[in-house]
Amino acid sequence: MKKFFIPIIILVTSFFVVYILLVDSAFIKISMLLLYALFIAFFISPEISIIAFISIRPLLDTFNAYTVVSYQNFALNLNAILGLAIFLCGLGLIIYRKMSIKIPGLIMLPFFLFFCIVSVFYSQHPIISLEEILKILGIFILYIIAYNWVKNSQFEKNIKYAILASSSIPILVSFWQLITQSGLNYGLLTNRVYGTFVHPNSLGFFLVIIIALLLAEYLLTKNKKILYLFIPVGIPFIFTYTRGAWIGLAVVLFVLGIMLYRKQLLIALAIISLLFISLQVAQFIAVNQFDYDLRKIPLYARLMIRNEEDDSIDWRIKVWKEMSPLIWQAPFTGHGLGMYPYLRSNQIINIYEATEAHNDYLRLAIEIGLLGTAAYVLLWLSILRKNLRTFFTVKSKKEKIQPAMACGLIAAFLIMSIADNILEATAVMWVFWTVLGLFSFSLSKKPLPKDAE
Repeated sequence: MKKFFIPIIILVTSFFVVYILLVDSAFIKISMLLLYALFIAFFISPEISIIAFISIRPLLDTFNAYTVVSYQNFALNLNAILGLAIFLCGLGLIIYRKMSIKIPGLIMLPFFLFFCIVSVFYSQHPIISLEEILKILGIFILYIIAYNWVKNSQFEKNIKYAILASSSIPILVSFWQLITQSGLNYGLLTNRVYGTFVHPNSLGFFLVIIIALLLAEYLLTKNKKILYLFIPVGIPFIFTYTRGAWIGLAVVLFVLGIMLYRKQLLIALAIISLLFISLQVAQFIAVNQFDYDLRKIPLYARLMIRNEEDDSIDWRIKVWKEMSPLIWQAPFTGHGLGMYPYLRSNQIINIYEATEAHNDYLRLAIEIGLLGTAAYVLLWLSILRKNLRTFFTVKSKKEKIQPAMACGLIAAFLIMSIADNILEATAVMWVFWTVLGLFSFSLSKKPLPKDAE
């Protein structure tokens, strides 16, 4: 096997050396050197290489649109390069370790991929569609790998610790942005922290996963030191001002409470109700006694009121109404995977207006048709059903924690996808589907072959 790798390593090394010598950009040189290091690491330890890919992906999200390779009308950005790398390395690991791809819950995946692949043939920009397919294949390859890793407790711990450790950098950057007032300002919101992500929403969704992972670890180990970590994670989570992420976390906790901790859920709901009542009372007292409007505080305003002149909800509804007729122009085939931004750009006059759908279901219905969208939703529901079956099959409360958390995350991301670009947030999706694969564990934990340990 190693002899087979030698010509591949020589060929790829030659390409990297020539490419790095030809480009002028220091950023591209560093990015390609990092990618080359991960490539070489794959031949030394495939598992370590995949873990490294997953860990560094959130750190590079800000640069995901940076063009790395371009020739005439053809261009590949960093996001596409990383997608191709994780696809090839992940597929190589699955083949090399002879991992099982017959995983309960993925029955609808071939149907969803079929509609995605077919759309390439009538897409206005086939290369863009192919890049999107590679991104989708990459996240499901990570799910398959993570699912198989649960059979080996050491790999499971390594990936969990790597994800938690890598989250420290976006969190530290978020604190720097919060302290130095260098977050994003637009509309009536100021200093929204985004860490190393391209947008505060992406950081918010990422931290939903981190909080869920920490909570699962605490419930499994009862290690009280983990509780201290919720403070540094929770502060930037709040100051992303991402309502979708706040709702997502609430859904995770609600589902977990319904399934395992009903008493604690009732207490939490009572506390939240009292908190909101207290905030209303505080507003009344502040206005009448101190002539100060608490709604001037951004966090209070984001929690308690809607500003009709600058409300993203109204803007989203407007976009959905304008774009939904495109579904019926090609209801069964769609217009091609990844084509929504191009179709939207043809409709808007303001060049600074966002071209994203802020609704994954609308986006997919326009791009791959209603049948493809149905396959996508059924894929989520089949994984949810698998975890529910696991939850009701296992006996102990401890064994029920991970499938319950998986159900909570699935419900949260299904809901968050209604009003945001979840599927487009590749860095978030890599971590999400990896964690979901770990939580969606197999009941028969057979050890991996000796050469994989």
